[in-house]
Amino acid sequence: MKESKTMEIEKYQEAVEHIAENHKNVFFENRGSDHASIVLANLIRHSKEEVKIFTEKLDDVVFSLAACEDSLEDFINKSEKKMQVLLEKQPEVMSSALKKVMDAKKKYPSRFQIKIATQECLDAMHETFEGMGHFALADNSSYRIEVDCKNFKAICNFNDPKLVSGFSKLFSHFFNKAPIYSA
Repeated sequence: MKESKTMEIEKYQEAVEHIAENHKNVFFENRGSDHASIVLANLIRHSKEEVKIFTEKLDDVVFSLAACEDSLEDFINKSEKKMQVLLEKQPEVMSSALKKVMDAKKKYPSRFQIKIATQECLDAMHETFEGMGHFALADNSSYRIEVDCKNFKAICNFNDPKLVSGFSKLFSHFFNKAPIYSA
């Protein structure tokens, strides 16, 4: 059973990497923390300029898996790309991924920003995107948008500028109004 799950994950990873590398306009779903980690790793790795993330806390269940952790490390240490993180709320405990991004913010303040969403933002997000939750955007074309946060179920695409444009404008609007996160 474990071997078949491992094979399924490897096949999923190969497929996502192919879609990401070729910036294909292919709509696909993912579910579970393993799939979430693979998609987010590819969003981060294949971004050219920036990544925007609306999340509860950069959950270690997703970001501590090897693929995502490696992509985040490379993003921080081997690129000039920018990252904006909008946290849904003040985390009770800082995840290791959030700690890495906080450390990166101290080292590279022009590249990393972390803020806490206002209640106005949360209300608008829930009203505008009924049932949708956290999301990640890369550049002006790639996304992973959760439709079920508890089960990490999401819709994804690596070349959909029209959808990303709307989410990016909304993200920027609320990010600019949000207070800076400090641990």
